[in-house]
Amino acid sequence: MRKTLLLLVSTYYISLYALTNPTLLSGNAPDPQKPYLSENRIEQIAGMLPDTPQGIGVTYKDRKFWKQFQKNDQALSLIKEAEKSLKEGMPPFVDSLYLDLLSSGVRLPGENMMNARYQYLWRLCLAECLENKKRFIPAIETGIRELCCQKPWSIPAHDRNLNNYNGTNYYVDLVVATAANSLAQCLYILDDKISADTRKLVLETMREKAFNPVKHCIEEQDLWYWFTVRNNWNSVCLAGITGAALALLPDKNERAFFVAVAERFHTYGMEGYGDDGYCSEGVGYYNYGFRAFILLREEICRATRGEIDLFATPKFARIAQYGRNIQITPNVCPTYSDCRIGLLPDSTIVNYCDNALGTETYKEYYKFPKLDNLSLYLIEFFPNQAWPVKKVAGMEEVLSQTTDRLRTYYELSEVLISRPLPGSDCKLGIPLKAGHNAENHNHNDIGFM
Repeated sequence: MRKTLLLLVSTYYISLYALTNPTLLSGNAPDPQKPYLSENRIEQIAGMLPDTPQGIGVTYKDRKFWKQFQKNDQALSLIKEAEKSLKEGMPPFVDSLYLDLLSSGVRLPGENMMNARYQYLWRLCLAECLENKKRFIPAIETGIRELCCQKPWSIPAHDRNLNNYNGTNYYVDLVVATAANSLAQCLYILDDKISADTRKLVLETMREKAFNPVKHCIEEQDLWYWFTVRNNWNSVCLAGITGAALALLPDKNERAFFVAVAERFHTYGMEGYGDDGYCSEGVGYYNYGFRAFILLREEICRATRGEIDLFATPKFARIAQYGRNIQITPNVCPTYSDCRIGLLPDSTIVNYCDNALGTETYKEYYKFPKLDNLSLYLIEFFPNQAWPVKKVAGMEEVLSQTTDRLRTYYELSEVLISRPLPGSDCKLGIPLKAGHNAENHNHNDIGFM
């Protein structure tokens, strides 16, 4: 009993210390290695890339692909929504809603306004590819131009100093990165349906709001926090900006620069996962952050034809099995960290990992991409969903280990998932977590309040 009390008290003080030391919570630290990129490496990567930009999907010209969805219920619903959007027009940018956060402290008014504008445009782009009648093109061109004239692409919560809003010092946050990638991917799949003038405007705007600010951070050796943070921000921002560059920039040396940035800094996002494969951010952020990691890896694998594979490590094989191993019983997971009851590992992520690692027969499941974050959901809609992982030393050993159906023990992270014996009358499973509370998105999972 005395040992238990000592453990609880020590846990309390560790948690208190973590709350007053944000670097411990984030795992973030300045990168000591400068300069950050090698010119020789950028040249090597340029030699791996195709002469022209490429997106993650297929263009509208592949009518065989797009026609197979035309009678799909989701496609029909999307086209109806696009028709409604066409009549109503693009939701306006309302300055008072963007600025509301500063006075009210409430995030949703500004975020909902921004997201409605993005989703309007993504919806019309997909509808045009499905239908191929050019009736959405004028509105798409107008919407793209409106978006390019809109100074802030970030949400208000990430622009409290209003640098993006005022256009004085652009900062790439999660939303800027994913919106840039979504727009670049839309231009790629719409191909020659978009005029040369609009494409030129998009490229100029992307340089101003996304590409040049990232370049400035690297060249001035003054990194934003997400470059070296050990959580989902690293993966999401890198996947967004890298995908946008690969799909849009005409000069492959420029594209190589952003691939080199991802190659250099993606390891920080990987460090957010335990070496045993555990995700301390919880199932919800695994679905978000690891999905972005998958996207980043897939973008680069496709662009370099597999010569650069960010996931060719034994640790990736362990992380890839988290989606299955975190389940106590089928479709039941512990709600550690920032995770609501009932949340499950995304089936697309589990399937991607199986396809990439070859642990199951390769299967592709086509799902209409969600419009709330188009770039993160495009892989599951288009063919060739997973590039096969390069097998490296130690990976086969990890893959050959038979998963214990009774228990999964993340030894380094001190998490145990105990399951009932298959076929028995027992239906009780128990998750246990030890360790400490100084983790990303931790909600005092151990100890006491």
